[in-house]
Amino acid sequence: MGSSAPNGSSINSTSGSAAWRTSYEADWRLLLRARALDGPYYVVGSNHTGDQLGRNHAGSSLIADPSGIVLSEVSGEVGHAVVPVERERMNTGHDRNPVRASRGWLSY
Repeated sequence: MGSSAPNGSSINSTSGSAAWRTSYEADWRLLLRARALDGPYYVVGSNHTGDQLGRNHAGSSLIADPSGIVLSEVSGEVGHAVVPVERERMNTGHDRNPVRASRGWLSY
């Protein structure tokens, strides 16, 4: 995952692509949603799909908003996900978790 730097960012994305197996799909989804809540910011996570060296990867690439709500997901296939970045969703996430203020970061 990208860093949680005090730069006022509203989007965090995974670096490159993850390789979570099907047996860990629920954990992968939980991790991305938790990261969105913790930020709070939008999180974009991409995960391998299909078989690779005998391991079946889950797919489940997704975009979660700052409240941890999954807005778009691509499961078990190649594809893409697109969502608008909405100020109202960012404000709601920031109101629910004012972590930026408690860390002394710049206002958002």
